[in-house]
Amino acid sequence: MVATTWCWLYPGATQDWALVHSCRVGATESCREEVEGNWKDVSGHCKEAIGVCHILIASEGPFRRCHHRLTPQGYFQDCIRDACLIPSRGACPIIGDYVAACQEEGVLIYPWRTPDFCRPSCPVHSHYELCGPACPLTCESLSGPAGCQTGRCREGCVCDPGFVLSGTACVPPSQCGCLFSGRYYKPGLRIPGIWGEPCRGPCICQPGGQVFCPCMPPEDTLAPGLSGPGLCLVSGGPHCRTFDGATFHLRGHCSYAMAGTTPACPEDIPHFSVLVDNSGYRAAVNRITLTTAGHHFGLDRRDWGYVTVDGVRCCLPFGLPGGGVRAFMQGASMVLVAQGGPRLLLSRGPHLSLTLPETYQGYTIGLCGNYNGNSADDLMSLTPESGLQPCPLPQPCPSPSCPTVGKAASAPFRGPNSCGLLLLAEGPFAPCHRILPPEPFFQSCVADAIRSRGNHNALCRSLRSYMAACQEAGARVLPWRSQRLCPMYCPRHSHYSLCADPCPAACPGVQAIVRIPPRCSEGCQCDPGFFPAAGTCVPLKNCPCFRQGLYFPPGQPVLTDHCTSACSCQPGEGVTCAPHQCPEGHICIISSGVLSCLGPGDLNALTP
Repeated sequence: MVATTWCWLYPGATQDWALVHSCRVGATESCREEVEGNWKDVSGHCKEAIGVCHILIASEGPFRRCHHRLTPQGYFQDCIRDACLIPSRGACPIIGDYVAACQEEGVLIYPWRTPDFCRPSCPVHSHYELCGPACPLTCESLSGPAGCQTGRCREGCVCDPGFVLSGTACVPPSQCGCLFSGRYYKPGLRIPGIWGEPCRGPCICQPGGQVFCPCMPPEDTLAPGLSGPGLCLVSGGPHCRTFDGATFHLRGHCSYAMAGTTPACPEDIPHFSVLVDNSGYRAAVNRITLTTAGHHFGLDRRDWGYVTVDGVRCCLPFGLPGGGVRAFMQGASMVLVAQGGPRLLLSRGPHLSLTLPETYQGYTIGLCGNYNGNSADDLMSLTPESGLQPCPLPQPCPSPSCPTVGKAASAPFRGPNSCGLLLLAEGPFAPCHRILPPEPFFQSCVADAIRSRGNHNALCRSLRSYMAACQEAGARVLPWRSQRLCPMYCPRHSHYSLCADPCPAACPGVQAIVRIPPRCSEGCQCDPGFFPAAGTCVPLKNCPCFRQGLYFPPGQPVLTDHCTSACSCQPGEGVTCAPHQCPEGHICIISSGVLSCLGPGDLNALTP
């Protein structure tokens, strides 16, 4: 059947719509010539509409990769009709609708707006991106667990670095409103509520996400975020803080059982275990291994940007085929998440955190304790059965092995230009104090500063550890770095952000893996038009491909499924796979983290 384009014109002197012309949509150039050659009684803007809207169906145009997925003819017809009937509206909205539909299908779109054609207009503190996040960071996601879980690449206005959405405006996080009872309130708005006799609401939302009620003393303002147990930390020298708040000092270069589920853990809760490789004072934790869902997942600070899955080295971001476990970069950290289970964050800090849902209360064992709300009995979980031997048992602090903080030796580091910055009531970490007490971090900071003889890097590691712990707990931290204090320098095509977006410019298929987390993480964020892959930022034109959660680098063949399939990625087109078989005399084996077909000579070389 021949498709038909109808262009309607509203003559200024009449009240009737008039049929002006129809043409075949097939050979677009001949159609265009036919229209332009026979259009005699039509105003100039309707003639121009044909040429403007032709961008939708141009075989070499910016939308060419979408044509096979989503036919543009209907949009082309609507574009001409709207441009003819409503000159003030023009063709841009319909073209934008087609772009949105293509991006929802995961198709790569090339730049199409220019300063003279459909120029985007963005509000203050925002800018246009062709491939921005479909679920941008908002004040709501900073203040509570709500967060967007789906979506793909989306063009439009994106908040500048250091700003987040508050309604339709882009504001600094310090000017965010409050998330209360599932509803978001802008600063200054009244929040209805009853707080007990004789005080009854309304309370007031203050900038920064705090709710103040006149009947409550100022120190009792309600801070956002997670205030209960469920967060275990390993940082600094290294120091460990359990789910219930007990502190330990780790010793030795060996592996510790950080946490795991007990036999009594219900079957409907994902069972897991986490091992950490402790490398002593400076390196602290280098590698972590999560065992869950029948697989072993490893993150290593010495192999930044990769996760090993049952021995196979996979580039981040990664999603376990079938879902359940995801790994991705967020700021200066690598994140490993099991759906409904543990969330691990390993930073360059060095800092390691393990977050568990409340469903695990009373069902854990290991360094992180038994998660029962009582810090006094956490040592009971450090049994030989927990896999801690032959490592030296960690010592509860204070103890002879824990860092000591004498007044004379610590005096130079207690001021606001050093570790004392953690304790300042009006300092950048103050919003976190009620959620995560800073005193243990301050003591560790001072001890590490003494041990390192005031080394600036040691101070920065301590400050970074508390900041990372606060952000993992859902608390807010104000800007604290400067050119003099712990500046963070970012590699090419990236910039520093206190609340880095893990997916600033999404390649097709990636947001099903990464998603937008409900908490911040500082670090280097890729510039607009670049995508984080393997610890670097690559241009969107070099986007990798994702198939069933697996990362495929462009143009590089990859063996999968026990070497029975060879797959390759063509940016913008996807992954193509072909049957594969190892040559006779070769076997499929994991070598240096890569699935390969190796012959007898190769195998002999692998033998120590």
